[in-house]
Amino acid sequence: MNLSVQTRCAICDEERKIRHREFSPHAWTALTVWGEVLPSQTGQAMCNGCYSDFRDLLIERSNEVEHYARNSLNDLAAVHDLTGFRATENSSKSQIAS
Repeated sequence: MNLSVQTRCAICDEERKIRHREFSPHAWTALTVWGEVLPSQTGQAMCNGCYSDFRDLLIERSNEVEHYARNSLNDLAAVHDLTGFRATENSSKSQIAS
């Protein structure tokens, strides 16, 4: 990953060294659905701070990213009921805790 000639992060809009980062289409879909990025920001160069934040978030919520991968939801137009998925997940967790 080479440093870009640009110095403005597409995510936080700060003047910083940036580079293009490789995230899967499923990860970009998740970040967009969660409101972390705009569709126009997907695939854009970002600073180390934004990359680190996204990486941590994707690891923390990896089960949702796996949901997109299992259902081939790498296109935002195909994202269909994330809230239903999360409700089912939360219900399962509360049953386990009971």
